[in-house]
Amino acid sequence: MGTATGAFGVATPVVGGSRVPARLGCGGRPRRHVGCAGLRAVLRVDETGRVPVATPFGIVPRDPLSLPPMVSLAWEQAEKATADTSHSAMKRRLSELEPTLEGRDVSRKLAALQELNFFPPEIASQVLLKCADDSVDELVRSQAMFTAVLYLRQIMEASQETEVELQNQPCFQAVVGRLSTDGSPTVRSAAAGALGQLRGEAVLRALERSFMEEKDWLVQMSVAVSLGSLSDERATPSLRKALNRFDPKHCENDSLVVQGVVGALGQLGAEEAIDDIIRFAHSNDMLVRQQVAEALQAFADERAAAALETMLDDEFEVVRLQASRSLAAVREMLK
Repeated sequence: MGTATGAFGVATPVVGGSRVPARLGCGGRPRRHVGCAGLRAVLRVDETGRVPVATPFGIVPRDPLSLPPMVSLAWEQAEKATADTSHSAMKRRLSELEPTLEGRDVSRKLAALQELNFFPPEIASQVLLKCADDSVDELVRSQAMFTAVLYLRQIMEASQETEVELQNQPCFQAVVGRLSTDGSPTVRSAAAGALGQLRGEAVLRALERSFMEEKDWLVQMSVAVSLGSLSDERATPSLRKALNRFDPKHCENDSLVVQGVVGALGQLGAEEAIDDIIRFAHSNDMLVRQQVAEALQAFADERAAAALETMLDDEFEVVRLQASRSLAAVREMLK
């Protein structure tokens, strides 16, 4: 995913062609300069100089200098880890964090959990899994879902894990388990969103199983969005089946779920689903119609163009504008 709403960043110096922090840490504390290559290797700095940080609502790219002071401690320890293969300093810091993570102050637990972003999975996975089982606060469990995915990314990048091995990873099992059994729709939705950050057969099957069994609209929407983000055409039949359960003339109570499914089918470019999408072009819900107009721009198909032309007369300007933009894109592709 690109940027996330609510992410705050500050300007950083340009080092070696990339934005990376130079001499000041959070709160203006002096810190030693670390080479760009070292930072990228340890802290997964992207091309914009940001690092992925888990929150209860998703993975947010953050400028390192905008990290809270507590989290910046992990950054500093991770810098030192490049020269300390035993990770002794990080292990000591982890032992200091455990009482906070086991405490009852939710804000402190979330900050400490965010610190785990910068610990190697082999050191901190067991502590993270305890957070995923936190019985007190759903925000902690939700954030643990996204941190688990960050760990899985590291594991897969480091060892080229196969899909079978991914299924056997405790972090993956924890996320899938929360998706199916957590009593909070918020946590199940977070688990679905977290799985959308991964790829592969095991991920697809877990999401499809949830889509068939889940009754809560928030989770259904999150699952639909994640299925679209997989870029896996094998998700198309499940999404089509879900969409055809709804009545275009009476979908106002299911608007967000329908929008999620329509958007996912458009993201997948599922040509076999064009007629399913078009069926909602004159839905009684304005936001669904707007999503249909947006989704149809993915198809170089005369059926999409014809449907968009009829939507140019929609009673709402926002739908008309989206239909006009999408129609121009479809006509360009049809040339």
